[in-house]
Amino acid sequence: MRRQVFMILLMGLLSLFMAHGALSLGKGRVDKKDIAEEIRKRIQAQLIRLGIPDPLSPPATRGFEDLPLALRYLPRDPYGYPDWTRAMEDGLLLPRDYIYGPEELGKERHYDKDVVIKVKDEVLGDVIFSHRKHNYWLSCDNCHPYPFKEKRGETKFTMYDNWKGKYCGLCHGKVAFMLRGIDNCLRCHTLRRN
Repeated sequence: MRRQVFMILLMGLLSLFMAHGALSLGKGRVDKKDIAEEIRKRIQAQLIRLGIPDPLSPPATRGFEDLPLALRYLPRDPYGYPDWTRAMEDGLLLPRDYIYGPEELGKERHYDKDVVIKVKDEVLGDVIFSHRKHNYWLSCDNCHPYPFKEKRGETKFTMYDNWKGKYCGLCHGKVAFMLRGIDNCLRCHTLRRN
């Protein structure tokens, strides 16, 4: 329990710096304890209400021998799970567009631009969604029109939806990195606010 409270407080303080930049002590003091406590209360109340396990607690660390043999030599994230993006960028994995080749199936469309997903939270930064990283493995049809509509901003969802296995949670936590632990939060919530 102490570890969970510590992680929630740490998350609150780190997120405060992300969302608002460095604290300006010359313009008046911000009581970090009050802010962290408010964040902790808000998160715990929501989790209890929704029946969701604490997402700020890091996932269980996986050891080398815990992974299937085929995954043991791939780069790993801080929790020991395979880091698929780094494996692709390092040239360790080279997926094909098609089993039979594009001649039989036609050319797949690719969209490689980043999309900013605004979050309605004053603490966490907005999400920069990388189509390029997701297109390593997926075609547009895997995510569009379900669960995400193609037009930006049309699909409304929350982190609570993701934690329940919807939207991003359809893959993340199952075949992609878990949506738990501060390190993993910061993999998506990367855009600092002014």
